Amino acid sequence: MNVERIKVKLPVKRPKFVNLYLLVNGKCLIDGGPIETSFVNTLSKKLGEVKDVLITHHHVDHIGLAMLNSVEVYMHPIELKLVEHSYNIDTYTKWARSYGIDIRYLKSFTWLSRGLALKSKIKFVENGETLFRLKVIAMPGHSPGRIGFYPDKILFSGDAILSKTTTYIELYPGYQNPLKDHLRTLDRVRQMEKWK
Repeated sequence: MNVERIKVKLPVKRPKFVNLYLLVNGKCLIDGGPIETSFVNTLSKKLGEVKDVLITHHHVDHIGLAMLNSVEVYMHPIELKLVEHSYNIDTYTKWARSYGIDIRYLKSFTWLSRGLALKSKIKFVENGETLFRLKVIAMPGHSPGRIGFYPDKILFSGDAILSKTTTYIELYPGYQNPLKDHLRTLDRVRQMEKWK
C-alpha cells in the first residue's frame, strides 16, 4: 500500500507536529489535522478532492478537516459522542468542577464557546471491520474510542506510540481506567508482528 505522510506543524511546544496519511488513491486521508481554518483551507487546496477521512480519535489535532469541511468521516461511535460533548465550554467547566479543578485553568479553552460542530457525514466503524483495505483496530487509552488502521505490517496508531514523548492519558467522565487500557493497547501492538 502506497501512503504519503503529511507532517503538520502545530502551534504548541509539544507535540510539535501531527502526522496525517494520504492513501495512494488520493481520496482517503487518515486523520484530519488541527481544528484551524487556515490549515484546513491550505490542506484542502493541496490535496484536492479528499472524499473520505478516517478519524483515529476526537482530539483537536486530529479532527480539523471533519469539523470544518464536508467530507465522509469514519470514526468510532464513542469518539463522536466525545466530539459532541468536548467542544463545548460548558462541558469542560462541569467536568473540571467534578474533579475539583479550579475553573480559572479553563481560560485557554474559551475558543470552545464558538459552538463547533461536525460538518461531515459520519459513518461508524468498529474493531475488526475492514475499510479501504485497512483493518480497524480498537486502541483505547489516549481516548476511549480511539481506533487504529492496519493494512499489513503498517499501523496508523493515532498517538498510541509517539517518537520523542509518551502518550498523554486523559481522564474522561465515566472512563474508568484509561492507563490500563493504554497498556493493553501497547501489548496488542507488540503482538501485531505475529498477525497474519
